[in-house]
Amino acid sequence: MQPFVTFFGKPVATYSLWILFGLLAGTSVIVISAKKFGVNKDDAVYAAIYAALGLIAGGKIFYLLLNPKTVIAFAQTYGLSAILQGGFVFYGGLIGAVAGAAVYCRQFRIEAKPVIALLLFAAPAAHAIGRIGCLFAGCCYGIECSLPVAVSLHGKLLFPVQLLEAALNLFLFAVLILLVMKVRRKEWVIPVYLGGYPIIRFFCEFLRGDPERGVMGIFSTSQAISLILLAAALLTAVRFLRKPPAAAASENRGNNTLPASKSNRICRKS
Repeated sequence: MQPFVTFFGKPVATYSLWILFGLLAGTSVIVISAKKFGVNKDDAVYAAIYAALGLIAGGKIFYLLLNPKTVIAFAQTYGLSAILQGGFVFYGGLIGAVAGAAVYCRQFRIEAKPVIALLLFAAPAAHAIGRIGCLFAGCCYGIECSLPVAVSLHGKLLFPVQLLEAALNLFLFAVLILLVMKVRRKEWVIPVYLGGYPIIRFFCEFLRGDPERGVMGIFSTSQAISLILLAAALLTAVRFLRKPPAAAASENRGNNTLPASKSNRICRKS
């Protein structure tokens, strides 16, 4: 059972609180950093809402697809509604979040790259806090170990891989902060994040002990997806290198995208 704390006089699962804190942290980073990425704050918030909906949908869909036997057994025991209460795959959520933001940008004719770069910039900060919630929930746990850092979960001493991944996500966030401070093209956040996090995840998977993450050949499902995203990051980086900033700016001016101010959004909706 998840540990509970009192929040506004009512018991709340600490896992849920950590997820809430993660979302608040991510949203705060997005709002504070929007100007740096050349994104209107209103658009940043609305795109984040679209992304959040995509994250929930993508994370749940991937979980259902990758764990059919577990889902069926759980539904038979606790009912169909119970499967909606937990069980998400981060990579599914990431894909869903990017898709949600892309839908918003297409709907309101906004250049997608700066918006997606902004969301990915905030992702490791929110993800780090969320991983601490995983520790409280007892999910995404590590392999058995007898090291002093081991935590007691499910009646065993396990490596706290959730905390390790949280720390590495914070390190990646620090790298992205330095990147944004140093480069003109903030879109470089996209290949750096899509290359950095898969490397973190690939090696953390060796320390995971939960069978729910699935297996694809000699790799876990997340490791296979990590390799695909790493290849995508490399291709994106090569494309950015071949297109100098001046050419990219000229291409953006050639697009018929309108600034996504509040007034323009209202006009487009009417």
